[in-house]
Amino acid sequence: MEPLWFLGVAGITAWICYTDLRYYWIPDGAIVVLVLLQLVAWYEHLAVYTPITVLFISVFFGMVYYAYPQGLGTGDIKLVIVLSLGCSFWEGFVMVWVAFFLALLVSVWLWWRQGVRMIPFAPFLWSGWWIAKCLGNTIGGWIGIG
Repeated sequence: MEPLWFLGVAGITAWICYTDLRYYWIPDGAIVVLVLLQLVAWYEHLAVYTPITVLFISVFFGMVYYAYPQGLGTGDIKLVIVLSLGCSFWEGFVMVWVAFFLALLVSVWLWWRQGVRMIPFAPFLWSGWWIAKCLGNTIGGWIGIG
């Protein structure tokens, strides 16, 4: 079941990244499918549900959205909450840190080279999630929090 689950998540990753890069929009249908995939992951014990992770990430992104509403879309917030449903605390931490770090690097480069002031954030959330799922606890150990 695990390879099929990862294949499904990879498909959703491609779908969401494409629509966000092309249209600055995250389809609700993709979020619903991702929720269903997360439920399968819990049922098959492929992911660990930690409510504190979801709470911290939800509050953090809520504060970012409140402080800078034009900086994040509601699709980004829905996506990060659903992604956090299958993360341990340290995986969630790594996901958010990597997403913001990569987005910062790319946005500074695009601003400097092309004057671009707005970039889609979903690809960075997905990058952070994939890195966190593959290396999150290891990275946490490296920096002394895992």
